[in-house]
Amino acid sequence: MRLEIIDASGKPQIIQAARVLICTDQGTPCAAAVQHTPTGVTIVRVEDGPRFRNTLRALGIDRTLILHRQIIESPGGRRFHI
Repeated sequence: MRLEIIDASGKPQIIQAARVLICTDQGTPCAAAVQHTPTGVTIVRVEDGPRFRNTLRALGIDRTLILHRQIIESPGGRRFHI
């Protein structure tokens, strides 16, 4: 899969990856994406509960999950619940 990571100045950085782990600033995992076929990607979020924990374990990630719900707003005014 191809990741496009946008930095604070708006410049994209493109990275090829088979697995992606998204963490909070404190290092706690909150989402993961796994490419399992050339066109198939599975995405799980902490809200997925046991499915999320099982996916992390299958990836060999053994971390304690301590999260709280947070709302962030983009510069354009769009709100995201994380």
